[in-house]
Amino acid sequence: MAKARPKLKSAFNLGGEAAEADHLLEDAFYASSDFAVIESKADHRCFVIGRTGAGKSAALQRLAEINPDHVIRIDPENLSLPYITNLQAIRFLDSLEINLDTFWHTLWRHVLIVEILRHRYNVTSLESRNNVLRTLKEKLRNDRTKQAALAYLEEFEGQFWCEADERVREITNKLTERLEAEAGGKVGAPGLQLSGSGSAGVETSKEVRTEQRDRFQRVVNENQLARLNKMIDVLDENILPTSNEFRYVIIDDLDRSWVEERIANDLIRCLFATVYGLQHVRHLKVLVALRTNIFQELDFGRKGGGQGEKLRALVLEMRWTRRDLELLLDERVKASAGASGLAASTIAEILPRPNNTMGNPLTFILDRTLLRPRDAIAFVNECLRVGVGKPRLSWSDIKTAERTYSANRGPSATRRVAPDLSRHRPGHRKVQASQCTHESR
Repeated sequence: MAKARPKLKSAFNLGGEAAEADHLLEDAFYASSDFAVIESKADHRCFVIGRTGAGKSAALQRLAEINPDHVIRIDPENLSLPYITNLQAIRFLDSLEINLDTFWHTLWRHVLIVEILRHRYNVTSLESRNNVLRTLKEKLRNDRTKQAALAYLEEFEGQFWCEADERVREITNKLTERLEAEAGGKVGAPGLQLSGSGSAGVETSKEVRTEQRDRFQRVVNENQLARLNKMIDVLDENILPTSNEFRYVIIDDLDRSWVEERIANDLIRCLFATVYGLQHVRHLKVLVALRTNIFQELDFGRKGGGQGEKLRALVLEMRWTRRDLELLLDERVKASAGASGLAASTIAEILPRPNNTMGNPLTFILDRTLLRPRDAIAFVNECLRVGVGKPRLSWSDIKTAERTYSANRGPSATRRVAPDLSRHRPGHRKVQASQCTHESR
């Protein structure tokens, strides 16, 4: 008598829809060719662009898991950006239509350089910070320009080893102090505001506005970029001189919930320019993840100083072929089936068999997604929920699941997509942890 086939259990699914809730992270990982680019130390593409659910955060999380001693994470929410952009001084400058790019460039360079130093030398206290600077000074004693770059870091004294948000506030406070010195008093005082821009509501003439704009633009332009740029040389030649010191820096979750949209776009655009300026540091790769719609709104042409094409050359646009998605689902079936007592190792083994009426079940499912991992996993999970107690899914299960999936995702997520005629991209390999295919936000 033939042995009965094990039935689908409620515990059997293909993982969570968010990185922090995906129980398969430790068991299976599908490394697409896009992940190979992200991981590559030789490929300079570092701006990871994709729609929500395309797996940007997942890939970066996996990179951190397999390189725990060489990855630095910078969370925009931990940089006090809302505090900065809400400061009266920044809003005052913005009201005068002053270009803040120089300030944003200085801010990003400082954050990146100091975070790399802290990680490279494990700076956790004022004592360790002083030891690091003392050692670097000794190494660079014959190079005056590099010594001047180190002197910039010393100006922040105890703030150097504090958390990033404290250092960012310190930089902003120094700018405010310079503005107030130029204004002869508190920025935003009567006579220094545009009509309706502050509580005083003082009318200012066009001539006064122009004079103010010129004065304060000079203050903003008086920055430490020259010394910070020299610190980039120090990074390359003295701090990360060999492949053993290679570092990845990950900046994710750059949505715009933490700051006003227009200012956020300027911040992100200046971050891209800053990362571009770090390209010649041989043993460093700064990876920035960004949603496609936000990337498309960045004004590289008008405000990017002619760097638009150079920046776009560093873009990796994450896309998934049907073959990629099938292999990803296979890995997740294999990882989850064993724990549930199933013998299946591919997605085809749990789906109904193709027929002339309905066609191929996986094609049917993928046709109703936007070819994103998040959609494919969500649809299959809904099918598995409907099919609990059966030895394998039926076409009826898929059709029933489609209604719930469609309601949860909205009409745009279930429209039929055009056939993908591209060949399977090279670069697939199996490693021992699962790629979460969703963004954490």
